[in-house]
Amino acid sequence: MTKDLVLVTGASSGIGKEISKKLCSEGYEVIISSRSKKKLDILNEELKKLGYGSHVIPCDVRNEKEVEKLYKESTKIGFVKCVINNAGLGKFASIDEMSIEDWDNQINTNLRSSFLITRLFVRRMKDQKEGKIIFINSVAGKYGHSFSHSTGYIASKYGLKGFADTLRTELREYNIKVVSIYPGAIDTNFWDSINVDFPRDEMLSCSDLAETIYHAITAPNSSVIEDVVVRRTAGDF
Repeated sequence: MTKDLVLVTGASSGIGKEISKKLCSEGYEVIISSRSKKKLDILNEELKKLGYGSHVIPCDVRNEKEVEKLYKESTKIGFVKCVINNAGLGKFASIDEMSIEDWDNQINTNLRSSFLITRLFVRRMKDQKEGKIIFINSVAGKYGHSFSHSTGYIASKYGLKGFADTLRTELREYNIKVVSIYPGAIDTNFWDSINVDFPRDEMLSCSDLAETIYHAITAPNSSVIEDVVVRRTAGDF
């Protein structure tokens, strides 16, 4: 029997890809979304080979019109009971060298996109009096752990924390659960262009993080796991 319908943004690689694979393996019906249809199709073929499959809906979550299209296409499939806001990026430069374009891109991808997605998908959840909204944040947004030249990234993640915390209070009466995941350093291509002294082989894997996120999603209906900080056992990141 197929379980709930879940939307995963930023699903074509890294954390989103592993979350999608985990959910499919557990019997969930999954909508995978990202900007790259090519990468989504590759993931969908990979899922098919594993005996699963998914719904592919490309979307640039920074774009209001594309998000509206994503919502309309998703509702044709069914009731999206869980939304995982995973799309994110980081652009790093000193404040005097940070371009306005890069600053806006981080705010739009890491924060505004979650607003655009949530404001639409929450409507059906409120009608149904149930639902889950998951935000993939960062320890940077929880504790302010920062590294050099990260003002735009940290600002966007702090904003996402505030958005999720306030939303949780607003939606509690509708039995809609809001969960924030705060990962430490995860071994993804996020780090490829960042000059930081974090050993890649000591970072958490995307599959390990996906397991943790899955447990947060599947908490009993009588409870909610509100904040989850996930870091490697040895180390402070």
